[in-house]
Amino acid sequence: MIAYMLEAAEFGMDVIRILSDDTDIFVMLVNWVWKMQLYSSVQMELWNGVVVDINATCTELDPKYLQLIGIIIITKLANILEKNRAQWHT
Repeated sequence: MIAYMLEAAEFGMDVIRILSDDTDIFVMLVNWVWKMQLYSSVQMELWNGVVVDINATCTELDPKYLQLIGIIIITKLANILEKNRAQWHT
């Protein structure tokens, strides 16, 4: 999903809307929009129809918080890899 968002931004899409209620997706969207400084308007639409403006969220957050989001993502990925590694060796 993130790869598609980045590709759409690269091709100059003005508005990119992701349909999801997943908070992990929200965190990843905020991280990548901030990290890549996307000019496209990135939105997350929840299943109840509420639309969250990811660009505005990045603008409102202090850079320290945005860096912490990156650390959270890395930690989650490390946990997933460790869990899968244990399954691969059984």
